[in-house]
Amino acid sequence: MPAPTGIADQRQPRRGAARAEAGDRRGSVDTRRRRQGPPWLELAGRRPRRVGPGGHDLSMDEYAWPAGPEVPEPEAVRRSWAETVVALPVGTHVGGEVIGRQRFGVFIRVEGVPNAVALAEITAMPRGMELPPLGARVEGTVIDHAHHNHQVKIRLPG
Repeated sequence: MPAPTGIADQRQPRRGAARAEAGDRRGSVDTRRRRQGPPWLELAGRRPRRVGPGGHDLSMDEYAWPAGPEVPEPEAVRRSWAETVVALPVGTHVGGEVIGRQRFGVFIRVEGVPNAVALAEITAMPRGMELPPLGARVEGTVIDHAHHNHQVKIRLPG
């Protein structure tokens, strides 16, 4: 083995290079797969489920992505998006069942529109209102349509 001749020869391998050579992908970005649609469509069904009364997913303590038989299939939501927007124009009063909870709001299966999923964000809820529990029936008003992720945005009354 030849003796090092300069500073460049004495450098340590870059941090993480040994991991990459060993096949460890921690910290690397996987650009091969790009998600299509909202995250709840992609994440539903990936974790083991514990089912409680009424078929609700109890896999998480307080928060849960929409999952279960009452959640429309992702492809059905995408296919019927144009009809959903027509059926639920801004200002429409809607009701439905809470099918998912996250820190930012609740997902609602809208009654009367089979493949519609609504999101009531905490920013559109009255100040101090608690997030409704899974399975709760809620009512609200359509305030927007999120075309990029096929969600109907609603405001819950105070």
